[in-house]
Amino acid sequence: MPLTGTMTPSFSDTSPTPIRVGLVHDTLAARSKWPQATPSGRPLEWTIMDSADAVSRLVDIWVIGTQGSRQERLHTARCLTSAASSTPILIVLAALEEPSTWLALNADGYHEASSAAALLGQRLETLVPQPQNPSKSIVTSPSIAEAETQFWASTFDMAGAGLITGRAQGFLESLRHIGQLGPMRSRDEAIDRIRRILGSVTWELNNPMARQLLDLRTPVSLEFGFVNRLTPLQPRALLADLLSLQNGGLRSAGDVLVRDQNGQLRYLSLELSLPESAEDTLLLTLLDISHRVELESQLRDHVNHLEERVEERTLQIRQANAKLETEGNQRQRLADQVRQNLVHITQGVISAKAILEVALPGKEELQQLFPQSLLIDRPRDILGGDFLFLAEKCGRRTLALIDSTGHGVPGSMVALLGSMLIQRAHAELECPMPNDILFGFRAAFNQRMNSQSEVPQMFGFDGAVVTLDPDAGQLHFAGARGDLYLIRNGQAQVIRGTRESIDLIAGRHGQESAHPEFEAHVLDILPGDQIYLSTDGVRDQFGGAHGRKLGRKRLAGLLERHASLAMSKREAALTQELLMWKGSNAKVDDAMLVGIDLSGIQADGSTVPGLRPRSAEA
Repeated sequence: MPLTGTMTPSFSDTSPTPIRVGLVHDTLAARSKWPQATPSGRPLEWTIMDSADAVSRLVDIWVIGTQGSRQERLHTARCLTSAASSTPILIVLAALEEPSTWLALNADGYHEASSAAALLGQRLETLVPQPQNPSKSIVTSPSIAEAETQFWASTFDMAGAGLITGRAQGFLESLRHIGQLGPMRSRDEAIDRIRRILGSVTWELNNPMARQLLDLRTPVSLEFGFVNRLTPLQPRALLADLLSLQNGGLRSAGDVLVRDQNGQLRYLSLELSLPESAEDTLLLTLLDISHRVELESQLRDHVNHLEERVEERTLQIRQANAKLETEGNQRQRLADQVRQNLVHITQGVISAKAILEVALPGKEELQQLFPQSLLIDRPRDILGGDFLFLAEKCGRRTLALIDSTGHGVPGSMVALLGSMLIQRAHAELECPMPNDILFGFRAAFNQRMNSQSEVPQMFGFDGAVVTLDPDAGQLHFAGARGDLYLIRNGQAQVIRGTRESIDLIAGRHGQESAHPEFEAHVLDILPGDQIYLSTDGVRDQFGGAHGRKLGRKRLAGLLERHASLAMSKREAALTQELLMWKGSNAKVDDAMLVGIDLSGIQADGSTVPGLRPRSAEA
C-alpha cells in the first residue's frame, strides 16, 4: 500500500477510538480543509492512498477528493462502490459540479468542498460509529442526517437544468414493445411512438426548473400529461436513439418543442439516462435551448439571404459587364439624358414652388394680418399640399390652415384647387364664421367634384379655421379633423375639431345627408393667450428615442415649454425641437405649424398697434 503522507494528531491512551481515513484524489497540503478530530473528540488519521487498495482493511472509511479529472474520480468511485467491502465511502463534490452522475453512485455519504471542515468531521463520525463501550456513551449529533438530506435536496432543486426521475421498468418494457412494431409510415407515427414510450414511465420527482420548463401545475407524479405536449424536432432520429437503450445504451438525447398550457412554445434539449449504479431508475434532464434555436434560425436565414444576395449580385454583375461590353456608349448617352431630364424636372419643380409661393399666402402675409405670429413650413418634398388662407371681413380676421391630400407636385395642385374653393366660400358669406366657411368650402368642393363625376376622385382636405374678433375680444374656431392648441396661463389645452374631412367618400354612396355640421367653438380672449394650428404631418412624425409618433400630447407639451419666449426665439426653438424629434427618421408627410400670440388683446377689448380697435358704438 503506497503511503505518501500522513497526518495523525497526538492523543492520550484514554482518547476515543480514532477513525482511519483513506484519502484518494487529494492532498493534505490545505490542513484547514481536513479536520483533525470529530465534534465528539474522536481523532482522524488521514492517509493518502490509491484506489487499487480498495480491499485494504487498514482504513475505516474512504474519502474521494476533488483533484484529478472527473473521469478518473468517477472510475475510482465505481471501483470502490463495486468492491466486496463494507468500508463506507464519502464523495467530496467540487463547487458548481453537476451532481446527477454522482447521485447515481452507491456512495454512503456526500460532502461539498466549500462546506466547513467541522461538517466533514461530523459526517465521518456518523458513517464510522464509535465502537460500543459500556463505560462511556458516545454523544453523536442528531442533525447529520437532516443536514445530509437538506444538502442533497438543495442540490437537486438548485440544479441548472430541469431534472425528473422515474421508474425504468415500464420504460424498458415499452421500448421492447415498440421495437417489435413494424416500420413507421409517417412522422406523426414516430411522434406517437415516442409519446407512448415516455408515457409508460412512472414519473416520481421533479425539481423547480423542470416544473418551470414543462409548465407543470402539479408534481410530475400527478401530472403525466406533459408527455403529450412534447413534439420532437427530429422524431425518427430520437426514436432510434431511444430504442438503442434496450441494447445496453445508457443515454439518449434529442431536441423537442413543448407547448405550455397557455399555448406558448419553448425549445428544450432532452436527455434520458439509465444510471449504472441505480436500480430501476430513469433520469430525464431538460435544458432550455429556445434562445439557441432562435439564433440558429436567424443565422440560417442570414446565410440564405446572403447566398441569395450573392447570387443575385453575381448575376447583376455579369449582366452589367455584358451590357457594358456591347452598349457602353449607349449607356453613357442614356445616363446623360436621364441626368438632363432630372435637372429639367427639378428646375420645373423649383419654378412651380416659386409660383405656388406667389399664389398662396406665406409668412409675410400672415404677419401683416397677425403681427405677433410664427410659421413653420416643412414640406415632405420640394412642393407640399399644406397651405394658409388669410382674409379680413366685418372687422374680423380669419386664418385657415388646410391640409390637402398628397404631397409633392400632386399635393400642390390639390392645394391650389383648395385655395380657390375656400376663397369662394369666404367671399360668398357676409360676415363669415369658421364653421360657415368650412360648410361653404365643402359645398363648393362637392359641386366642383360632381361636375367631374366620371373621373374617380381620391383626394380631399382637412383643416382648421379661426376668426379673431378684436371688438368682442373673442376667438371663433371650427375644424375639419383639425385641432386648436390654446396656451393659457402657461398651460396647454387641445380643442378638437369635428371628426369629418372635406371629401367625396359619403357622397359617392349617396349619403349627402351623412355629412355632420362643423361644430363652432367660441373662446373669450384672456391676456397672454396663444393659439396654434398644425397639420397632421407635425403630430404624426416618427422620432424620439423609441421611434414613436409625436402625438397631440407631446406637441402640446412642446408648445407649453416655449410659450414664454419672444416670438422670433420661439419659432427658432420650436423648429429645433421638431428637427431633434425627427432625428434621422424620414419625413412622413408635409408639416406646417402656425402660431399667433393674442397678448395684444386686452381685457377691456383694446388692441395693440396692428390690430383693429373696438368700434366706438361697441
